[in-house]
Order: sequence, then C-alpha cells, then structure tokens
Amino acid sequence: MLDAWLEGEAGERLTNLEHGRLIRLRVELEVLGANPGLGVGFILANADGVGVFQFGGEIVKSVGNIELTAGDRVTVRADVENLLTPGRYTIHCGINRAHTGDVALYVHDAVGFVVFGGEAQPQGIVSLPHELSTAVDPGGTG
Repeated sequence: MLDAWLEGEAGERLTNLEHGRLIRLRVELEVLGANPGLGVGFILANADGVGVFQFGGEIVKSVGNIELTAGDRVTVRADVENLLTPGRYTIHCGINRAHTGDVALYVHDAVGFVVFGGEAQPQGIVSLPHELSTAVDPGGTG
C-alpha cells in the first residue's frame, strides 16, 4: 500500500468529515509480483473497534482481466454514504489473493477520521433516515 486517504469534493485530503457528506475513500497500491488476481476489502470501525460496515471487490485490470503484473499501480476509489454519528472512526484495508483467499496484505487503521455534525443527541453508531409520528386519542373526561 502506497497511500490511503479520504478525499473531499475538490480532491483535497480530509481528516474530518461532516455527517451526511459522502465518504470518498482513496487507496493507492503497487503490485510487487505477478498475481492471477487480487481482491480488496475494507472494514469501517468505530473508536471502540466495532465493525460498522464491510465492503470490497475484485481488482480488475481491464474488462475480463484480473491478472496483475509486477509494477502495476492500482487506485481504489470507494464512495460510501455517511450515516455515521459524530465520533472517531477508522478504516482497515485487506488485500487477498482472489483464487485462494489468502491474505496478501492487511493494514490496520489505514485511514482514521472524525465525523462531526448531524443529530444533536446521537444514539448508536449510525443515524438512519427515519420518520416518526404519534397519535393521541383523548381519554374520557372526569
């Protein structure tokens, strides 16, 4: 792994991200040896180490071609909707061999960031869109 960061809308690097703003994860990798295929995966965790979300996929060199050669540079771009409540978070990155599942690289805390804003009194880890209504039927008088 050469580098990992969060990116703003204008391409600037971020360490703080407002709730509701897209999480734009960027990772640069260099392949050190020929490989028949690699997969990349991420775990987004809160400050307590609780995995909030996991995602990933195959690294594709060209349509139908996942074989990589030494010296290939890979740029991974992942955009995730930010429903996180305010707090500290980290993203772990893993690279595995596509055919065997063997771990080729694991970087704990590859990217750390802080989410701010959002609900005034957040509860839990994510702030999910929701609607709430109540109805009161008047009781008897007396």
